[in-house]
Amino acid sequence: MQGEEVEVTRAEKILAAAFVLFLLIGGVRVLGELREIPAKPLMGAYEARYGIPELERNLSELSIEVQSLEETYRRAQEEHLRAKEEYLFKREEYRTRMEEGSLDEKLRQEYEQARQSYETALRNRDVAKEKLEAARQSLEALKKELFQRREEASRDYRAAMRVYELRVLVLRLGFALPLFIASIYAAQRARQRRSRYAIHANSFMAFSILLLFYMLIEFTWRSFHVIGVSAIGALATGVALAYLKKEYLSPERQAKTRLSQRRCPYCSFPFESGDAYCINCGQRLVETCEKCGAQRSRFANYCHNCGARVKI
Repeated sequence: MQGEEVEVTRAEKILAAAFVLFLLIGGVRVLGELREIPAKPLMGAYEARYGIPELERNLSELSIEVQSLEETYRRAQEEHLRAKEEYLFKREEYRTRMEEGSLDEKLRQEYEQARQSYETALRNRDVAKEKLEAARQSLEALKKELFQRREEASRDYRAAMRVYELRVLVLRLGFALPLFIASIYAAQRARQRRSRYAIHANSFMAFSILLLFYMLIEFTWRSFHVIGVSAIGALATGVALAYLKKEYLSPERQAKTRLSQRRCPYCSFPFESGDAYCINCGQRLVETCEKCGAQRSRFANYCHNCGARVKI
């Protein structure tokens, strides 16, 4: 008979765990759906507000222009070096022929043509260099402006996301908190009445606590990441420990557990039925019922002789 009761208890625990699991699946799904109710900010909208796409197009076009000007400047530089080399050669030939007195008109024309080509190539190189430097400066200024606008857009987007997350949190709390309060009330009522459905109430309470804990962890992770999760987790764990200490680890509950095992509620030393005092610590184990005068066990809720409720 005892083995059958243990088997039923295990079955109830398994079913209660499955009950909590299925409730959690539905609860988490509802929490996910609640995120879709407020309008979620879009980064693209804030980028468009600050004209970032247009700036990116201008930056791309200007980058192509800079590359083209760099190629133009490179060719102008090569042309300048070639013209300079030709000019220096013709100038030396011109000077030598003039010193020898054998200078002719053809050489004079070639020298003048080389000089003009060199001056033209020099001007073209300088012009190409100025255009390239101006384009590079414009490109750097545009990059700086784009960076600043992206920072402003990101700042506004983050602020909007914080407002959005708070709205989602309010909606989720509106869903989870009533479940949590109702589950606590149901569990306490079932415990007071010793209802046969107490395991359902306790399972529902476990579901509401886990759902609330999941919601807070997700919110702190999205908003504050590791530090927030650490703070909320530590707070929730502390509250849970305090609740367990009050409900399940209190001295009264420990004393009743020891009495059910025929051990002293004060020192946990075994005693025999009918013992009025503990032979180990000397504490009194029984007291007189105020209604019928029978000796009943201490920490009992009801008198075993008359059934009177013990006044606390």
